[in-house]
Amino acid sequence: MALARRVLGAPWWAPGLLLDGALRQRYESVLPVQEFCAGLACIARQILPHPAWVPTLLASAGGCPSAGGRGQRPPSLPDLWAHMPPPYAGRVTFTADEMLGLLCALAEPPHFGTAGGRYPEQLDSLADAFRKTAFRRPPVRILDLGCGVGHGTLELAEFTRAAGMHADLTIGLTREPLEAWMARHRCLPHDPPRQEQLRALPGTTPVHFLAGDVCALPLRGTFALVVCNGLVGGPMFDAPREMAALLSQVRRVLAPDGVFCLANRFHEGRRTGIERFRRAAEEAGWAVSGTWRNLLLRRRGP
Repeated sequence: MALARRVLGAPWWAPGLLLDGALRQRYESVLPVQEFCAGLACIARQILPHPAWVPTLLASAGGCPSAGGRGQRPPSLPDLWAHMPPPYAGRVTFTADEMLGLLCALAEPPHFGTAGGRYPEQLDSLADAFRKTAFRRPPVRILDLGCGVGHGTLELAEFTRAAGMHADLTIGLTREPLEAWMARHRCLPHDPPRQEQLRALPGTTPVHFLAGDVCALPLRGTFALVVCNGLVGGPMFDAPREMAALLSQVRRVLAPDGVFCLANRFHEGRRTGIERFRRAAEEAGWAVSGTWRNLLLRRRGP
C-alpha cells in the first residue's frame, strides 16, 4: 500500500471521498479490483468449509460483482472499500486472524441494513392477520426470505410467541452461506456491536437458518406466514423475471389461507419497482393490500 500511495499520489481514498472517473482510473492502474477480488476468492476457497461459502461478491462470474448489485465487477477498489466496514476499508493486506471477519463483511455489506426493529408497521399489520384462520390452525410455520444474519427472523419468532401464535417451525433463508452461519451462531466477527445486539435477542423460539435462492426455494411443506423484507424492488432484486419466480415459489409453499408480507425502507426512487411488483402480483391472481412500503398478499384460488 505504501508503494501504491507513492505511485498514486494524493488524494488518497478515505471514507466519504467523492469518487470520480479520474480517481477510479488511477487506482485501477495500480491496484486492479478484479485481481484483488480474485486473490481473496482464492484464499476463501482454501479456508471456508466449501467453495459455495465464498461470498457472492467474490465468486460471481465477473470476479466480483458491484457493491450495490450483483453480477458486475465494481469500477474500482475504492468503490468496494466504500461498502466495507472501517476495520477493512482502505486496505489490501490482512492478517490470518482478520480473514474470517473480512469474508463475513463481504458476505454481509453494512449498507444492506439487516438490523432489528426496522419494520414496526409490519408487525402491526401482522397483529391483525394473526387473528385469521391461518394462524389458529397448527402447525404454524414461518418463513423469512432474505433474512441476512437473522435479526428480523429472531424478532419475528419472538413476536409470534408473544402474540400467542407458537410456531413449530421458523426458517430464515439467505443467499449467502456465510450469513446463514453467522445467523445460526449469532456471530458477527466483522461487527462486534451488532453481534452483541444479535445475542441479546430472545432465543426461546427455535429458529433454523439455511442458505438458498428465493427464486428456487429448497423447501417442502407449507407456511402460514412468509416474509420477504428489504429485497423486492431493491438494487439486487428488481428484474420482472425474478419477481415472477418469487411469486411462483411463494405460492408453492404458502398455506391456502396464509399471508405473504413484504416491507422495505428504500428511498422514494425505488417505489416504481415496488409498484411494478404489486401489479405483477395482482395480475398473477394475488389479493394485495397495504402501501408500497408495507405490502400484504393473500392467495386467490388453488
